[in-house]
Amino acid sequence: MNKNPIILYDDDKSYLENYMNEKGINSGYIIGDLNLNYDIFSAFKKVDNKRTGDILKSFYGDIDVEALHLTTSSNFADALSSAPIAAMKKSPVIPLGQYAEKETINFVKNKGYFDVIVVGGTVSKDAVQAVVNRTYIPPEFTEENSKIKPLPDKYEMVYLEQLEKELFNLC
Repeated sequence: MNKNPIILYDDDKSYLENYMNEKGINSGYIIGDLNLNYDIFSAFKKVDNKRTGDILKSFYGDIDVEALHLTTSSNFADALSSAPIAAMKKSPVIPLGQYAEKETINFVKNKGYFDVIVVGGTVSKDAVQAVVNRTYIPPEFTEENSKIKPLPDKYEMVYLEQLEKELFNLC
């Protein structure tokens, strides 16, 4: 697994250059459609939910993970906010839409045991169910996906506040 920082910056690219030189960073990843032309970056452009599985494979490959941190993929900062605790546990943050995409399910199918941590209160129950069962659930209801086991009535939802407390206790 790589140990590259997450760098947030504005349009002033000189800040990014100075920061990277100061910290001795000589490689990294651009995720999203950013307008940076640096040879040292690998790019995942036009990221959407369908590309998440491919990106996970690039970073985690065949490595087993301790936990998966599931967040919503739209309009919330849950994924970014949960990144520090996920990094400390060497676990990926997986943003999900209404349904877990087939590529994401293919990624989790090959992993050993892992905890599923749902961050925030807006993650789709259908998407969580698909990850827990490691079974792709097509958006349209069919006879095939009607046999998928529902989530148990009691499954632990770990909310962001609890992750923040855990993060501060580790520091």
